[in-house]
Amino acid sequence: GKVPWAAAPERVLVVDDRDDVLDALVSVLGEIGAVVEHARDGRTARDLLTSRRFDLVLLDIDMPDDHGAAILRDGKAGPNGAARF
Repeated sequence: GKVPWAAAPERVLVVDDRDDVLDALVSVLGEIGAVVEHARDGRTARDLLTSRRFDLVLLDIDMPDDHGAAILRDGKAGPNGAARF
């Protein structure tokens, strides 16, 4: 069942190229009641960040196809440079 935790974020994006890390984070966050979306690469992460809002983003900084800081910077830019999350 779900763990009652008042501070659980509602919508979470998890980005990691390693399946073991991604699966573990998605599982734990789901157990505390978060709605979790995930990406295994930079392109998918950017698509999700620019099309949806998240309360929390857990982002691998060192992925083979992209750098996490660049993904975060690009994903935060909404209309007129306003932060999206």
